[in-house]
Parts: sequence; structure tokens; C-alpha cells
Amino acid sequence: MSMYELSESTLKFLFLGPLQFLIPATLLITTSKKSFLRYVPIPFMVWAASQFMNPVLETNYVWANCVGMISIAAFQAINLLLLNPMDNSDLCHGLALQLKSFGTRVYRASRLLLPTRAPNTPWQAKNTPSHPEYFARRGMEIPPRARFLLRQLTIAGWQYLVLDLIHTLTFQKVAEQENTQPNPELGVLGIDWAKWTEQTISSTVAWFIVTRTVVDVYYRFTSIFFVGLGIDSPLDFPPAFGRMADAYTLRGFWGKFWHQFHRRLFSALSCFFTRKVLSLPRPSILERYTNIFVVFFCSGALHLFLDVAQAVPARDSGAMLFLCSFPLGIMIEDGVQALWRGKRAFEDKGDPPLWRRILGFAWVVLWLGVTSPWYFEPISRRPKAVPLVPFSIVGQIGLSAVAAIVLIGGVALKLVFEVEV
Repeated sequence: MSMYELSESTLKFLFLGPLQFLIPATLLITTSKKSFLRYVPIPFMVWAASQFMNPVLETNYVWANCVGMISIAAFQAINLLLLNPMDNSDLCHGLALQLKSFGTRVYRASRLLLPTRAPNTPWQAKNTPSHPEYFARRGMEIPPRARFLLRQLTIAGWQYLVLDLIHTLTFQKVAEQENTQPNPELGVLGIDWAKWTEQTISSTVAWFIVTRTVVDVYYRFTSIFFVGLGIDSPLDFPPAFGRMADAYTLRGFWGKFWHQFHRRLFSALSCFFTRKVLSLPRPSILERYTNIFVVFFCSGALHLFLDVAQAVPARDSGAMLFLCSFPLGIMIEDGVQALWRGKRAFEDKGDPPLWRRILGFAWVVLWLGVTSPWYFEPISRRPKAVPLVPFSIVGQIGLSAVAAIVLIGGVALKLVFEVEV
């Protein structure tokens, strides 16, 4: 797709995007839960989301995120208007909007349609991280706006340089590999163990560092924009990710460590399907794992949509296969833990000892190493690579200078702002 076509898509987004939020938000606060008017905008919203299925070659993370919000808004509207309906009384009670203007209520209702965790509301997503201990240690129950903005801006600037550095080094490595002929040495079982080890390390870095940082840096810039303008409070922007220390199981990786931006929607859809469509007994093992599968299926469908929007053919995308593999992985680890404990796998007995967490982390790395190529390789074959950052600082001041800033800045952030991982 040419730059002209991308600009045309941008104009389309600027027109259709606001409507995806304003129309259902207005209906949420002006109609009753059983009003037939709530059905009217759904076909339009699904159609609007489909308009962004056209592949875009010259894309970036910001565009992919915008396209994702368009599709999420359509399904969140179906959820909040029809499946698990809310109305003005629910919103006023939950958001304390009784005395607010109509415009404020529409804005706050539209926020519920975004892929957010609804922080600081009765509908806050499970396992949303609390604000950093940096503020609590200084007696700040509510992070001061100026201190919050300074911390966010400093960390986001450092993360931007990290991504720029990774992007540059990755392209240098790719260029070197293109100039060398591969000569794989097959080991036991006919497996290229060197390649498999490299693949596992790459997948671990991709999830725990690169993808996490990409999501986190744009989240921080978003918080800087809305909090800086006084539209939102620092309380509306808790950390995007949890602790890496919780990622010693696949459950912990996705349910505690990873961002929970889509958890509210996917959990609502899965509960509706298992309880109201299938009428599965609750609680039961069947209902529990069906819920898990539906959540990952919804996530796979969303990432398939994003792949297609970024010029990855649907037949080549590995999003569905990759994400739908995790229910199996979770069942395996639940079974192993059940055998170990001699009890039901989902009982919580607190944090396990260190050796078990290390073993569990190795299991997570192994699963990601095996399955991640299904997702990443089709993306890597795109005709045009997606840059991690829109503007390269490395290209301006050099690789060594940026590397030094990243190293020194990382130590400074840990000491000054007590950055947590």
C-alpha cells in the first residue's frame, strides 16, 4: 500500500474512529438496557471495523494499535449494550457521574469501550497492578501529577532509546546473516540445536523485553498526554505490566505479568458463551477450561485481524495457532501441579519455593520458544519491516552513544525512580 493509500486510511480512521466510541457511549447513557435502539449501531460498527482489513505495508505500532481499538470498540459495544448491558444508572453509580455534564458522561462511558482495564472503577480488570512502590514509600497514596509526569516521561524516554538500539542491532544482524550461507549441524534426533537455542532465546527476549517495552512506552506516552492535559488523573494509569517474577507459569505470564488491557472484554464474552449459551455447570473443570480457551480464541482472532491489517495474509498468520496453544499448555502445567500437590490444580497456596519458580520459569521459556515462531515468522516475512520507533536517535548520534546513555540511564532510573521489573 502506498503512502497515499495509508493517508486515505488515516482520514477514514479519523472519521470512523470517533463514531465507534461516541455512538455506543451515547446509547449507554440515554437508553434502557432493553431498548431496541441498542441493536441499531452494531452492524455499522462491525462494518466500520472491517474497513481497516485492507493490508497496510508502510505501518507502525501506533497504526496497529488504532486499528485494534476500532475492532475492540465494536465487540465491547456488543458486550455493554446487549450481552452484559449497562445503563446510565450503572455508570453514574460506578463512576460517580451524577452531577457531571452530559459531555463528561459520554466521555467516561466511551472510555469503557477502549481496551483498558477500567482502573479506579468497580469494573477494574483482575490483576491490574497497583501503582509503583516508589510513591507509597514517600507517603503518596495518590501520585502527584508533576511527580507522576516526570517519572513517566523519564522512563518512556529511556525505553524509546532501548527500542531504537534493539531495532538497529537487529537489522545489523539480519544484514550479516544475509551475507553468510547457513550450514546447520544436526544433532541428536536430527534437530539443529544451535538454531533451536537461538530461537528460544530470541522468543524470550521478544516477549519479556521487546514486546513488553513497545507496549509500555506507548502506554506511558499516552498517560503523559492525558494526565498532562488534565483530562485524566494519575490514578487512571496504573503500570501496564505486572512483575516479571510472577511469570513462572503460563497462567502467571498471561494473567499477572502481561498487560490486562483486553481481559474485561474477553472474560465477559467467554462467561456469556459458557454460562448462557452452553449452560455449563459452574464451577466445573469443563467450564473453567472452556473459559480459558474462549479467552485465548478471542485474543487470537484480534491478533489475526491485526496481522491482516499489517499485510500478513490470513492463511499465513500464526496468531490463532499460537494463542490457542496456551489452553493446552495451561492444562499441562495444571496437571503437573495437581500431581505434585495431590490436590486440585487451581488451589492457591501462596508463592512456591525458589527452585520451583526457577523450574516454572524454564517451562514458560520452553513453551514460548516452541510456539512463538508460529506467530513471529509470518510477521517477519512481511515485504516491509515495521520499525519499533518512528524516528531513530541512533541514526543521529551513533550506536555507541545511545548504548552508553541506555546503560547509564538504566542505572540512574533504578536508583532515582526505583523502577520495578
